[in-house]
Amino acid sequence: MARALSFIIAVLLAAAAAAQPKPLYTLSSTGWQRNATPDGEVFACSVCDRQIQVQIGVGPPLTAKAPFRTNEQFLASVRTPEQQRSFAESILKSQIPLQSGYSLKIERTAITKLGGLDAFQFMAIVDLKPVPTRDTTILLIHRQRLVKVSLNYHEGSFNEKARSAVNSLFASIKFQ
Repeated sequence: MARALSFIIAVLLAAAAAAQPKPLYTLSSTGWQRNATPDGEVFACSVCDRQIQVQIGVGPPLTAKAPFRTNEQFLASVRTPEQQRSFAESILKSQIPLQSGYSLKIERTAITKLGGLDAFQFMAIVDLKPVPTRDTTILLIHRQRLVKVSLNYHEGSFNEKARSAVNSLFASIKFQ
């Protein structure tokens, strides 16, 4: 009886492990305080002189009705500078209440790499009074999910210590 129960428990544990979805990414958060959010994680730099934050959000599985389901389809939709700028503006405007009285300026857009995958990146300044905020966002689709990685900090708070911490965090991201 004990043997049969052990076997059943082993089978159930193996099934539970198999049912756990494979993580979408791994990273090393040394020097960062890691906190879970409903759709991902937020990292606050614990070695920086000022507040530097990185957010990683993972969307739900893309449906057949989604405008794109693969990273290649997504990147094809932002291949020109005009498409990139328009997409970046729409992302930022969807995140900031219209009545907030902000101004935003897209400084740069590009196709880059993150964790070994091609990705769309934009850098912007969002002037939410009293201090402008810098936003660098990287977007890609991995395993039919939209992944968004955003670096945010107040104007003037990014120095060499922050650069080193951010570069280390970003370099450690690996998509599974």
